[in-house]
Amino acid sequence: MPKGAMEPAVVLGRTAAETFKKKVGDPIQIEVKELTVVGIVDGGALVENGSVILSLPLMQEITGNTGKINIIDVRVAPGLKQDDLQRLCEKINNVVPEARAMAAGEHISNSEAYRFVRAMSWSTSLLAVIVGVLGVMNTMLMTVFERKQEICVLLAIGWKRTRIMLMILGESALPGIRGLLEPDLNGTELSTF
Repeated sequence: MPKGAMEPAVVLGRTAAETFKKKVGDPIQIEVKELTVVGIVDGGALVENGSVILSLPLMQEITGNTGKINIIDVRVAPGLKQDDLQRLCEKINNVVPEARAMAAGEHISNSEAYRFVRAMSWSTSLLAVIVGVLGVMNTMLMTVFERKQEICVLLAIGWKRTRIMLMILGESALPGIRGLLEPDLNGTELSTF
């Protein structure tokens, strides 16, 4: 850990160190100040492993917010129950009314960035479903157009339109059902019919 509050030194979380490609002794630029990496820690949580940890007075000086605090990370004993954690947050809120204490997971899930990423993942999933549906629909339409003569023969020998539609829908659903029922053996390609 840094030896003094104003020592130009930081401790990186494991993920942050990998992302920035830094090791102990390397310089790192924070705003306009160059600091030295004095340690790399594994906190066991995504938020902690992605952190850049430095002293509060140094961060306040770098950002021009001397004497102001925006976040305090309070560590609790491992295994603390959710109810106890909520009571601790309420106590902190009572002691410091201008602050708002909350669990890290709750803070992340309420953040704009998290909501944006979640909306993007839903949008991407929806787009993939739409593309899949359009692809299957296009394939089945081409199959129907290519089999016009066969369908006309079936109609001529007395098949009802509903029976022909069920046959086409069954043929389109069969590969999907087969894919669900047959296990993919270590990534080997499955034969299609």
